[in-house]
Amino acid sequence: MTDSDQSFARYTRSYWNDYPEERESIVQEHVARIRQGVDVWNDFDQAFADYLTRKNTRIGAYIFRGAKLDRISFEGATFSVHADFSHAQFYVYGSFVGATFSAHASFESATFNGGANFERATFNSDAYFGKVKIVDYPNIISVGEEKIITYPGDAYFQKAKFGGRANFAGVEFGGMTDFSDATFKSICSFNLSTLSSEEFVPNFINVQYKTAPLMEGWVIPWVKDSPTVNIEKYRQLKKIAIDSANHEQEVRFFAYETRCKMYMKYPALTKFSIRLYWVFSNFGQSLLRPLGALVLVWIVATAMTISTTMKTPIPKTLVSLIMFEHLEPCEVIPSNAFRSKIDAIRSQSIGSSLTLPVIAMDRYTQHQRNQCLYGQGGGVPETNRIINGIQQVLSLIFLFLCGLAVRNRFKIK
Repeated sequence: MTDSDQSFARYTRSYWNDYPEERESIVQEHVARIRQGVDVWNDFDQAFADYLTRKNTRIGAYIFRGAKLDRISFEGATFSVHADFSHAQFYVYGSFVGATFSAHASFESATFNGGANFERATFNSDAYFGKVKIVDYPNIISVGEEKIITYPGDAYFQKAKFGGRANFAGVEFGGMTDFSDATFKSICSFNLSTLSSEEFVPNFINVQYKTAPLMEGWVIPWVKDSPTVNIEKYRQLKKIAIDSANHEQEVRFFAYETRCKMYMKYPALTKFSIRLYWVFSNFGQSLLRPLGALVLVWIVATAMTISTTMKTPIPKTLVSLIMFEHLEPCEVIPSNAFRSKIDAIRSQSIGSSLTLPVIAMDRYTQHQRNQCLYGQGGGVPETNRIINGIQQVLSLIFLFLCGLAVRNRFKIK
């Protein structure tokens, strides 16, 4: 296909800026050309590239800004100059399978109503997909007098190659999101992107990069279905988070990966342990859960101790100590004197929950408390030994989970 130099001049950025009133007609010319087929488009692209070479200029651009593209395929298309698809509307499907972008490619704020397929596409320069919306629900869109049914919005970038920067910041992914085997040779950002569907885990398996993709603020849900497949996806996402020093995302993807194991073929005891880890700490992400469990253990242990000790009389020697009958006017009241059984129970329960697991209480105070609770001999009944032991073990576990949550919250290495 050949065009006069005058026609080619209309497709340069300088012409686009100097004659804004012709912008819409230029967009329609490009749309009409690609409608004739990818071979026609590629012939035009080659001729336009030759024209720019003769003119020794690089100001060429293909402008599809705001275009409404229905039932148009760019599969195998070549773009030797800057391609601007910003704010474009792709109805039914947007396919760029095997397309080659030799210069900048911009899809800023474009909408793919029926999915986007960039499988094996090559981006030799910067690619911008900021604020792209890939619709995740079937709907009916009217184009002229014709109604077109669209389908869930999947985004396919398998084996895509990004030679320059790739910007997916703020993109709304609606369905399956697949970047498996993709290559990023420069910085790639998914910051503040969203995944509106809760049925799919983004696939970054075997993705290659020099600088780890950025994922700050990208909220990715946990998906229960297909745990065997999804666990590998979460592991890859965790690896990317580690490589990009994003500790918050690393912890989140570790939690998702671990949670998948509850639905895989693991021993029952292993799955039960994982479930407890999830319930009581959300895999080290929650501080409130272990704190609540610690308080609950304290309440239960206190109640059980009360039920087993309140009927035991306080030894007479301790009664006189509590009433301070033996003290001379200049003597000091002992700091370890327990004024009532409730006081002793409170001391024991708090000590078992917070003090004893870390710092042991002095023997004299412990003996005085045991005498107050259990009788003259100070011996602890077997039932209360079991209660205290279980409380100390559980308290240690929940204190550890609290510390783990603090570490993860503040990214302490």
